[in-house]
Amino acid sequence: MQNIDPIREPYICRKLAVQIENQGNSIEALKLFERALLNDPLPEHETKFNIKEHNTICYAGIARASIRNGNTHRGLSIANELGTSKDDPSMNSMLIEIGNTFEQVKQYNEAAQIYEKSGLVEKAATLYIQTGQFKNADKLIPKITSPSILTNIAKAKEAEGLYKEAEAVYEKANNYESIIRLNLDVLDNFQKAKMTFKQKSQTPH
Repeated sequence: MQNIDPIREPYICRKLAVQIENQGNSIEALKLFERALLNDPLPEHETKFNIKEHNTICYAGIARASIRNGNTHRGLSIANELGTSKDDPSMNSMLIEIGNTFEQVKQYNEAAQIYEKSGLVEKAATLYIQTGQFKNADKLIPKITSPSILTNIAKAKEAEGLYKEAEAVYEKANNYESIIRLNLDVLDNFQKAKMTFKQKSQTPH
């Protein structure tokens, strides 16, 4: 990078890192993202661009490139240190990109953690269920509206013998058939099954 204004070099390195990353060369992209970091910015840098935003983009790039290079621990550590949308409106999209990267390399538990942090709770819950992390999916129930995801969580609870908890999640999912079946076959509550059937019959389809 000869004959480049040293004040603009970090910005140019960052832009080049993104291009190289998109071409699939994560090793070189990582080097450029690291080179672009402004740990000791000069006053001239302050006038050229937003240093906090610049460094955040670089750290997100370092996380993605590290994951692709096999250093998932570093990628997760950086992602956990990044803020949330409360700190920066663009943060969630960066976290989602990191989550996508984890998913691409089949690190589903890590992907779920980052999706949860980004606010994609239903995607996080789906991956938690997929990896058998039912307790992690459990805590997201209040934020989940998808009947299919709720039903999957309820089925997992049922498989563990937690029938009353399963019933509560089936109710949140409006899965009347499963509520009726559970009360007839397991909970021995004919009246609840009868009441649920009546409620189902009155619900518009």
